[in-house]
Amino acid sequence: MNDYRFKIFSGTANPIFGGDICLPLGRPLGKGAPGALQRRRINFQIWENVRGGDVFVVSSLPRPVDNHLLGTFVDDRRVKRASAWRITAVLPYYAMSRRTERQARVPISAKLVADLLEPRVRAER
Repeated sequence: MNDYRFKIFSGTANPIFGGDICLPLGRPLGKGAPGALQRRRINFQIWENVRGGDVFVVSSLPRPVDNHLLGTFVDDRRVKRASAWRITAVLPYYAMSRRTERQARVPISAKLVADLLEPRVRAER
């Protein structure tokens, strides 16, 4: 892993937590504006080059879960469109993990959210 391409960005839920992670690593928090829900739009801006780098998006899913989950998806896709080589979502609190038993015809929300966060790899021809 190239050290100069190692970036950490904070999500919408807890931007102070992202800084707390960077402190012992001796790395600055990535320059950007974490997404804010304004006029029903989530805007996440990246102000530095992440092309070809390893990017960690630190987010959490406190209440309201739907807003922060959507913010995490937007953060992930924005970094992907900026051509990051590898994206890792760091979720210290995973709100959907409470449901442990499987019932007939009832979806497991934790699996659904994990599938949505997992990158899709296109097969090359």
